[in-house]
Amino acid sequence: VFSRKQKRIFGRQKQKGDIVTEKARDFGYDKGTTKDKEAVQSLPTNNGGPNMGLFDFLKAPDVNQGIEDCKSAPGAVLLDVRTPQEYNEGHIPGSVNIPLSTLGGTESVPYGKDVPLYVYCHSGARSSQAVRILAQMGYTRVRNIGGISGYKGKVE
Repeated sequence: VFSRKQKRIFGRQKQKGDIVTEKARDFGYDKGTTKDKEAVQSLPTNNGGPNMGLFDFLKAPDVNQGIEDCKSAPGAVLLDVRTPQEYNEGHIPGSVNIPLSTLGGTESVPYGKDVPLYVYCHSGARSSQAVRILAQMGYTRVRNIGGISGYKGKVE
């Protein structure tokens, strides 16, 4: 699915006649050139992952994979949007707490708009809301990685 307003592609089909390539013209790419095909394949998706299958939208984000992706992304920030009380009761090491209730304020997120933000909460619901708010604020590299309830590592 393609959103012209957000200039983003939300998932990709794996079928012949890839719709991503077809919709590339909306970004000004000529689908016939190799360079443009590579550019289209690098366009952002909703989850930063590979091509999406028909029912992949039903899968919850994998917080453990998200943390690994965050660690490998230069300058990335692991953002916990739970309440300060929840954060103090246990959080993923290296995460920064900015509660969902404070997002949207002019100085609520002290990072550049192009800094990769990997967002989590308890179950993935609040982080999903936070990702939408951050995108509306102009952050371009935001990813919902789900909830700490699925985290398999140690907490601080």
